[in-house]
Amino acid sequence: MTIFYIGGERVGILGLLTILSHKNHKIIGAKSYYPPLSKLLAKFHIKQYELKDMPKCDIILCVHGREMVKKRGKYGSFNVHPFLYKYKGARPIERALKDNCKKASVGIHRITNDIDCGEVIKEKFVKVSGTTVNEIYNELYSTYIDIILWLLIELEKYSDKLFWEGIYDIQKGIRRSN
Repeated sequence: MTIFYIGGERVGILGLLTILSHKNHKIIGAKSYYPPLSKLLAKFHIKQYELKDMPKCDIILCVHGREMVKKRGKYGSFNVHPFLYKYKGARPIERALKDNCKKASVGIHRITNDIDCGEVIKEKFVKVSGTTVNEIYNELYSTYIDIILWLLIELEKYSDKLFWEGIYDIQKGIRRSN
């Protein structure tokens, strides 16, 4: 499948490398919000676009994006987000630290016109002990890898159109009734 990738910060680099390590998908373009990610994209000869100019693709995958994604991939558009269950929108880790929340998660949800409000496809929970944003991210990096790889594998297993139209329940592996 073809993927348009959107990424920012160090976790955006991690997302890119995770996709590249999984050879069955091809990144056909990207939008970067982090100069070191832009340099890495150039090294892998991945063309960078503004979101309004992104090419057609099968899947859009966003890891730490910075703006609303209005276009949709043929089979879906997904966002990877920390603390999805509790802190939608910007700066979820800062808000979790402020609330002393130690139950962290990394979730994947469908991108919709409302920020971080699309159907949650999968969310993995972990306990964290960090006291800074960087420490929490360091604790969550392996969970980001797990959740992105899980999505890539599911894309391969259930790439029929019924699944991507939301009829197939990816979490239960069963067909939903309409």
